[in-house]
Amino acid sequence: MTTLYRYTNEDIKQILFDGFDYTLPLNIERIIFELSSEIDSIVSSQSPAPANDYPAERPYKKGNQYSTVNKKYKMHHSKKTDNEDWESLRVANPFKITKIDKKEGIDKLVNDIRICLNKITTKNYDTQKGQIIEYIDNMVAENHEDMLDDMSKVVKSIFDIASTNKYFSELYANLYKELCDKYPDFKTVIEVYITEYKDGIREIIYVDSSVDYDKYCNYNKINDKRKALSLFIVNLMKKNLVNTVEFIDIILYLQDLVFSYVDTPNKLNEVEEITENLFILITNSKTDIATETKWKSIVANLTKCSQMKAKDKPSISSRAIFKYMDVLDNLKS
Repeated sequence: MTTLYRYTNEDIKQILFDGFDYTLPLNIERIIFELSSEIDSIVSSQSPAPANDYPAERPYKKGNQYSTVNKKYKMHHSKKTDNEDWESLRVANPFKITKIDKKEGIDKLVNDIRICLNKITTKNYDTQKGQIIEYIDNMVAENHEDMLDDMSKVVKSIFDIASTNKYFSELYANLYKELCDKYPDFKTVIEVYITEYKDGIREIIYVDSSVDYDKYCNYNKINDKRKALSLFIVNLMKKNLVNTVEFIDIILYLQDLVFSYVDTPNKLNEVEEITENLFILITNSKTDIATETKWKSIVANLTKCSQMKAKDKPSISSRAIFKYMDVLDNLKS
């Protein structure tokens, strides 16, 4: 049965002035991302057609005779002036050659692996995975004194890239699972990253764009990375790299934060950001955790949040409340 929502005048004003969020389905975003990558590849492979230096001559009537005007002189004169201007500019601002530092050792290895990760798709997965494993095997075979530190850098690099690309999150989780099976170091760091994830959620501090726009942009970038990490954690759980009990505890931890923040002044934006991450965690894992004992607690918390009123709490918006309604609707489907 279709659920009907009733909006008060206050709710409508809130939406009118605060706006609302609409998130494209992940499969649509992935299609756009892949199309964009293919277009960039095609454009970069094509060289621009050379420009015609001089326009074609055209006839004109001079007296009783037809002749042609050749604009080469005018173009040449214009070019001469342009060259003089360029020369004066060049002298005033001498060209500096950009020096590209050549990567060596572990820096080169990390960069080579990064290139493979950025190239990886469902079509070339096995090829890129094989190349990454070959790079790591060669490093391990050298068995030099810095090998443990180097492995730590490799693991961090791969996790950072894999956990911040929501378009290929599932694909990266597959890769990470295979790397965990082959190299124990990849498994041991997951707990560390989950702890950092939870700490990062607690440390969310909203930045007003009218106060510091640069910091506001950075704030949004961090939020986007966090949401991608939320999805990656879901996919790691599906690969049995994160225990379902631990995963549910993450959800309950975020819900407890929401209950704490809604009664705290000036936490409205923090509540909205946590809510966005809860939406990702819950809607993408419902079929995997719905049979767990604590699932009922999660749903009860969602229901409680969906029934809140923005006017009754200092730090919850209509936008966040509607998001909880969306989660509940998603669970019914």
